[in-house]
Amino acid sequence: MKKFSLSLFIAFLVFIILACSNTEYVNNVEHLKLQKTEVRLTDDKKIVGEMIVPDKKNKSKRIVPTELYYTFTMENTSNNIMAL
Repeated sequence: MKKFSLSLFIAFLVFIILACSNTEYVNNVEHLKLQKTEVRLTDDKKIVGEMIVPDKKNKSKRIVPTELYYTFTMENTSNNIMAL
């Protein structure tokens, strides 16, 4: 009886996992077209923000990290609505 219950539970779990996986938009990459890209290495406080960390003398230091900042624009060439 335990083997039957375990088999039934595993079958149900596999069914749930297969039912919840939706790969419709994952495989439709050919409908997206990359229009414009821009990559910058920046330490602009307005873009990347800043961190406040305490130093050894219990004073706070403001640190602005240097980060890669990138933007890109894509065009949906299909009739499907991706997201807003």
